[in-house]
Formats: sequence, structure tokens, C-alpha cells
Amino acid sequence: MTGEPQRRARIRLARQRPGPDRVRPRVREENPEPRAWWRRISWAHVGAVVGALAAIGGLVFTGIATYYDAATASDQLDQAREDARSQSREQAEHVWYWTERRGPMLTDGYIHVVNRSADPVSGVVVGLGVIDLPDVVLNLPVLDLGPCTELIYRPVNMASWTGRLDDMYSGIRYMRFTDRAGLAWERRDTRLVRTAKSHDYQRMDQVMLLKDPQEKTAHPCDQS
Repeated sequence: MTGEPQRRARIRLARQRPGPDRVRPRVREENPEPRAWWRRISWAHVGAVVGALAAIGGLVFTGIATYYDAATASDQLDQAREDARSQSREQAEHVWYWTERRGPMLTDGYIHVVNRSADPVSGVVVGLGVIDLPDVVLNLPVLDLGPCTELIYRPVNMASWTGRLDDMYSGIRYMRFTDRAGLAWERRDTRLVRTAKSHDYQRMDQVMLLKDPQEKTAHPCDQS
């Protein structure tokens, strides 16, 4: 009889244990609490992106700095060239010519050739035009023109191989000269340009002086 109560006790315990169909399933949370935004970020990727942006920014900054350095150097080079150009023209800017007429006749004309610099110029030649002959130029060889010097010529006191100049003179075509640095120049009215070589002229086109020009001191001197 002892075994019967034990068997019944086991049966009761078995009935009290939940079977597979009695196991309560785990309820999945349909709306779990969201994680904080900083926990959802892949900081490794962010670091890589930030590094790439920093590298690009460095390249852009370097490029901008290089551009401005090159622009500054170019400006400085241009300024140096302009300064050298201005310095090379300094004396030539002080060498001029002009004409005047003190009466209605050609014989009343005067030709002024002036060097307002403090140094002499050499090889000075003044090209004179001829009436009705636009292709003909008569060359007045002034040659050396001293510092602060003005020479005054009169066509009535000049002649060419064809006759007296006052009957044919039509104005000044150009003035050519060599400065103290050996640079050759040509002036036409207000235009002053460098020329490649010294100025030559043919003897048959040379103007002959019947009377020496008037010479006077140029005032002011060493000014344009």
C-alpha cells in the first residue's frame, strides 16, 4: 500500500506542471523604446568623413594660398618691369621738338629742338617733310645735343640739294636720337618709341645749314 500513495502524489505533481501548450509565449515588444541618436551613429565612419573633409579643405587652402602667392609675384614682376621701363625712358622723355610761326610766311617759321635732361644725347636727326612730296624726308643732322640745351633753327637758313628749304618745308616728321645708355629712340609728335638700331640717313637727303642755329639754355631742366 505504500507505493500507491506515492504514485498518486506523482500524478498530482504531473498534473500541476504546465505542458508545452501551457507555456506562456514571450510577448515581443511592438514599440520598443528608441535608442538615443548618438548611439545610432557610426562614429568610425564619421571620423573617416571628417578626415576626408579636412584633407580636401587643406588642399583648397593650399591652392588658394598658392594662387595668391603667384598673383603677388606676378604683380611684383610687372611692377619691376614697369619701373625698369620708366627708368629706361627717363632721359628720352626730356628730349623734345616743336615748331612755331611768328608770321604768315614760311620764312617766319622756327624749329625748336630741346634736351631738358642733365645728360647729353647724341646722333640727333630731325626729319623734315617736303611740300607735295609725302615720301620725301630731309634730314637735319643736329648730332650732339648738350644737357639743358635748346637749339632754334629757321627754315630760311637751311637748304637741300634741291634749293632753299623755306620754299618746300612742310613740318617735322620725326626726331631720332640716342640717349646716355646707348638706347635709340624716335619721337613723332607725342609718341616716343624705342628703335632697334642707330639712326642712319643718306648724305643726299641731308639739310645744309646756311646759318648756325640759335642756342639757349633750356628752362626748366631735367623735367618733362
